[in-house]
Amino acid sequence: MIPVLLVAVGSAYGIHIMNHYFETLVSIGSKTLSEKEHEELLGATMHGVGKAVSLAALTTMAGFGSLATSKIIPVRDFGIFTFVGVFAAFIVSIMFIPSILHFFHNRKAKEKVKTTTVKKNFITDSLLVAIERTAHHPIAVILTVAAVVVLSIAGMTRVKYGMLLLIFSK
Repeated sequence: MIPVLLVAVGSAYGIHIMNHYFETLVSIGSKTLSEKEHEELLGATMHGVGKAVSLAALTTMAGFGSLATSKIIPVRDFGIFTFVGVFAAFIVSIMFIPSILHFFHNRKAKEKVKTTTVKKNFITDSLLVAIERTAHHPIAVILTVAAVVVLSIAGMTRVKYGMLLLIFSK
């Protein structure tokens, strides 16, 4: 379970950095960048999104790190390993990705970004438009949240629990 979780959590940091980099690159226009301008672009990217990625990683590490205080050994091990994994993903995101972008400074990347077309998904687009329209109606939002809470409470009463993990704590 840990590798799948780390791929999901850790890849988000790199995605944010790459997205900000390419958005800034496209906003510059068709001008080719000198080495110094490209370094400034990387600096602006890390300045713009670095704090957000750092805080996201720190809060995630704190959450998983808190599991290390558990007396249940599998939970403690899970917390330690995921803490280390999120830390490694964070380091890769803030050090390795900018280094690779600097090393592979490719002027053709800008043209590739501009020519990329976005495929539209009717179901997703319709759902997002419906959510956006609902957000302007406070009563609809309150009724939706109330329905989710009622369904959650009904679902919680059906959860079966036990003490299986206590076997592993010795």
